[in-house]
Amino acid sequence: MCVGPRAPLVYTKEQLLALRSAAVLPRDRHDIPADLLKKTRRGCRAGRKLRERKRRFRPVLPSVIMGNVRSLSNKTDELAALTRYQREYRDTSLMLFTETWLTTHIPDSAIAMDNFHLLRADRTAESGKKKGGGLAVFVNEKWCKPGHCVVKEQRCNKDIELLAVSMRPYYLPREFTHVIVIAVYVPPSANAETACETLLSCTSTLQTQHPQALFLISGDFNHSSPASVLPTFTQYVTCPTRDNRTLDLFFVNAKEAYSSSPLPPLGRADHNIVHLRPVYQPIVHRQPVVSRVVKRWSPESEEALRDCFDTTVWTELCDPHGEDINAMTECITDYINFCFENTVPSRTVRCFSNNKPWINPDIKALLKEKKRAFKSGNKDRLRTAQKKLRRKIRRAKAAYRRRMEQQLQNQNISAVWRSLKHISGFKPPPVQTEGDQQWVNELNSHFLSPAHHYTWTHPSPSAPPPAPALSVTAAQVRRQLKRIKTRKAAGPDCISPRLLKSCADELCGVMEHVFNMSLKLRVVPQLWKTSCVVPVPKTPHAKDPSSFRPVALTSHLMKTLERLVLGHLRSTVSSALDPLQFAYRPGQGRV
Repeated sequence: MCVGPRAPLVYTKEQLLALRSAAVLPRDRHDIPADLLKKTRRGCRAGRKLRERKRRFRPVLPSVIMGNVRSLSNKTDELAALTRYQREYRDTSLMLFTETWLTTHIPDSAIAMDNFHLLRADRTAESGKKKGGGLAVFVNEKWCKPGHCVVKEQRCNKDIELLAVSMRPYYLPREFTHVIVIAVYVPPSANAETACETLLSCTSTLQTQHPQALFLISGDFNHSSPASVLPTFTQYVTCPTRDNRTLDLFFVNAKEAYSSSPLPPLGRADHNIVHLRPVYQPIVHRQPVVSRVVKRWSPESEEALRDCFDTTVWTELCDPHGEDINAMTECITDYINFCFENTVPSRTVRCFSNNKPWINPDIKALLKEKKRAFKSGNKDRLRTAQKKLRRKIRRAKAAYRRRMEQQLQNQNISAVWRSLKHISGFKPPPVQTEGDQQWVNELNSHFLSPAHHYTWTHPSPSAPPPAPALSVTAAQVRRQLKRIKTRKAAGPDCISPRLLKSCADELCGVMEHVFNMSLKLRVVPQLWKTSCVVPVPKTPHAKDPSSFRPVALTSHLMKTLERLVLGHLRSTVSSALDPLQFAYRPGQGRV
């Protein structure tokens, strides 16, 4: 401690600790029950509703308020108060009302709502009535720009009133290009079949013109049943809308998209208002990004692989194993895969489930460039990047169209079908079946059960002597290797079918030696007998083992040997075949 006339007092750490008195420290704690103690959680709150509230004007799918209002002009004050003070109305993307009872004498300004763009379709004389009916669509300007709302079709007759509006909101999942809203009102005196036919005609025409659009069909259908003519749509109103009946329906061409809840009716209307909240998960969230390692085949890599196999001394790999066919096969397979991995370059790609088929790395690079230009705040740079992006997308679409036309001209139906499924987004529903090791063992036992019904007996001593061993030539092996389809998956030996087809001239010699030794010893290599068995369900909800069928993935070299032996067997037993047998006989079909 230093003491001076003006010097401050300075203490060491040990002196301060010595001054501490244990008496002032709290010793006793209040006995508070554990269930009353509040846990402090760090970070921010989470939950679906909170996330929706944060991005209320940019939902995944538009939130909708719909209902039959029975005259809208005398309920504008109540609706204005709701859109100002109630969150369900203020944050909704669309408000779809039927039976507005509006006429040409009522201007838009009389029923306009703040921050909402109005599109209406009043009842005309073609309906046979002078008043009543009418449709109104309110679009939230924070969800979609008013200039991006276009009326696609409008119909009014004695059976149906219809208004179709196309919208391009600020945000929409990539699987949908835009939104088409169809407001419908079917009067009680209408012909239900005619009304459904009109709705089907309008919807089919718009779907043909816009196959990737999100369709929302809302309205009061009364006694008609549009579900029979809209089999690909899902109806989401699950609560009664008038007394105990559900007359107001909401159809969407997407599954698991909305949840409905009732709201009080407007004024003295006899229909409840329905609030439809989106619960849809975009494809990119349901199917996360998958990283795959792919081989970059090129003429240079194929030539390098051929040179590698051409300079290989195969006798050095085969002779040390003698007649051990299993060891020889594994050695040759490992060497082929080793050369393949070291010769053909590979790259890791990220596969997005919601990518369009014409998306390529150049477009992705331009998208990143556009994002960087936007963050920099340079409008000229952003405008230039946008022009380049539009030009590149236009060229990519044109190139994809030409490729599909070329496939049609070449009668490559399988490639055309794959492209159509990719464009339309068609995918069979994945069937996930959970099970443990016991369930897997039961499947294996079930798949092996047919073999237990056969009784194997040794040939009698009087049986004829076995025929001489079958042999194949290098030309036959080469011909079969070049017939392999390159799009097939590799078998358990991991040898790529493209490798076998590209290097057929270099591999036919060593494969001829292995095939002939297998036929001579009457032994199939263990590696070729191994198969990856995938249980494919026969029904959507398969439970017992009998509801699955096995699909085996075997080695392509084994399939090549089978085709070579099949040709010999077919020529041997063709005279003994029944004339009505069509299986395993090429060119034989039934009409």
